[in-house]
Amino acid sequence: MDATRWLVVPGSSRTGSLNRKLAGVAAGLAARRGVHVDLFDLAALELPVYHADLEAASGVPAGALRLLDAIVAADAVLIVTPEYNGFPTPLVINPYAGNTCIAAEVTTLLHGGSVTIDVNGVVN
Repeated sequence: MDATRWLVVPGSSRTGSLNRKLAGVAAGLAARRGVHVDLFDLAALELPVYHADLEAASGVPAGALRLLDAIVAADAVLIVTPEYNGFPTPLVINPYAGNTCIAAEVTTLLHGGSVTIDVNGVVN
């Protein structure tokens, strides 16, 4: 049987970000328990701010499609993001804003279940 696949997405790309560190810890804990982990860097997608006219003219950006492929390949998605004025960071929100092919897939995956990592590193 193939290992469970997790996509772990830090919601901050800042050097020294606590959320990047926490995502790394979660990825490490899961990997030690046999989970295949893909740590995904949203900043590497180099996505423009969503603009419907640009998407209509050029299609969905390649970076957004790479993210969609990673989401579809995963059994679970863990997004580790700081709060930014009451919302996830723009880095987390932008890839999904207006890109309905991604938003629909994420919604489907989010309703599929949950995984808990407690402070002792126990994965349920």
